[in-house]
Amino acid sequence: MASQTGEYCAQLIDTARRDTVQQSASEPPTPGTLEHLVAGVFAEVIGVPESVIGLDDDFIQVGGDSVLTTKAASVLRDVLDDPSLPAVLLFESRTPRSVAASLREVEAEPGLFDRTAAIVYELDNEGL
Repeated sequence: MASQTGEYCAQLIDTARRDTVQQSASEPPTPGTLEHLVAGVFAEVIGVPESVIGLDDDFIQVGGDSVLTTKAASVLRDVLDDPSLPAVLLFESRTPRSVAASLREVEAEPGLFDRTAAIVYELDNEGL
């Protein structure tokens, strides 16, 4: 019984999170950019439409938390193929714009993450 109640509460929280914000007041990221990739990861991890995450929207304020921050860091490590990306980067930089800037500071080769973001965008939109 307790686990069912916990699951029900989690579903209510997820529904409330999705219903709270439907559109960002912040400028949307340009498709194919690293900022767009980060915003997409934020939206996926939080469970909201991509339109909810703008360039200057704070991950925590749009429904993220410390567990989801760690999950977002893991997804970015996978997508950018860089297992060394520190999770602390997302705790210090919490908007798509600032996370992308921080990622550029730690990438092994200048421009690598921007190129990866562009390729991911192309692949995601192939055949549309």
